[in-house]
Amino acid sequence: MTTGHRTDRGQAGAEMWSLGILVFVVGTLICVWGASFIATRADADAIASHYIRVYSEGRDIQTARAEAITAAQSVASARGVSWSRVTVSVSGAFGRCVPVDVAVSIRLNGLALPGISGLTASDVKVSRREFTDPYRALYVDSPDQPATLCDEGS
Repeated sequence: MTTGHRTDRGQAGAEMWSLGILVFVVGTLICVWGASFIATRADADAIASHYIRVYSEGRDIQTARAEAITAAQSVASARGVSWSRVTVSVSGAFGRCVPVDVAVSIRLNGLALPGISGLTASDVKVSRREFTDPYRALYVDSPDQPATLCDEGS
């Protein structure tokens, strides 16, 4: 019987296994961070949507801000987002048919991976724009309110 010469062809050494495991672990962490980013963006969008809806329907600016913050906090709580990670900023005047912008930012915790700097802590920002209650003319108590674009139908 003849025995063939044995070679190490087709064998993976320990360095190949360790490299494969490292790539698998790092790839998994990057996928988890990406999924976390997408979920945080969805949370920020839901908070911004509810905030701007309640704010734009408010009777006056103080009531609108208070009710909008309450609505945003309840949405954040329902989605499991800590309110301490959320920042809300509003720009634009408060009045009938005036565009208002709201920006919601949620702090996303980063991953500490050696050699990868792009996965550090960052803010996920979402902004929305809406007109402050364009149908307010239907229930304004005072008929001497100044006309707006909404009243003129433009």
